[in-house]
Amino acid sequence: SIIKSDFYVDDLLTGADDLFEAQVLASKVSHALREGCFPIRKWISNDPRVLAHLPEEDIHPGLLELGSHDHTTTLGLIWNFQTDSFTFTISPAPISKITKRTILSQIAQIFDPLGLLSPCTVSAKILLQQFWLEKLGWDDP
Repeated sequence: SIIKSDFYVDDLLTGADDLFEAQVLASKVSHALREGCFPIRKWISNDPRVLAHLPEEDIHPGLLELGSHDHTTTLGLIWNFQTDSFTFTISPAPISKITKRTILSQIAQIFDPLGLLSPCTVSAKILLQQFWLEKLGWDDP
């Protein structure tokens, strides 16, 4: 069930193929959790019609205050629910010398539990793997 598979800590991240399916999903999940005394709050969707049948107090404040918010943050990423797009904030530190230590440090700073940045991070991981195969020390250039 979606409740078992799509919750991450206390955030439900899921989707549906069409509007009707999304409305049914929101209604069923909200009802099931409310029955267990776990009312879900801050519902958000890229289509406001999905949330039309939910109580106002359950909807994310950014959706109720028109134009006040266009994004929310969860699992280290920013979701713009107006454009239905994800944004990642990465602040790489300047590197004076490329070493196994500095490459690993840069990779470790990228929090990507869903693997959405894998196409971007794989080259750094391959470089780190080559350093290991060459048996370079942590601070060898």
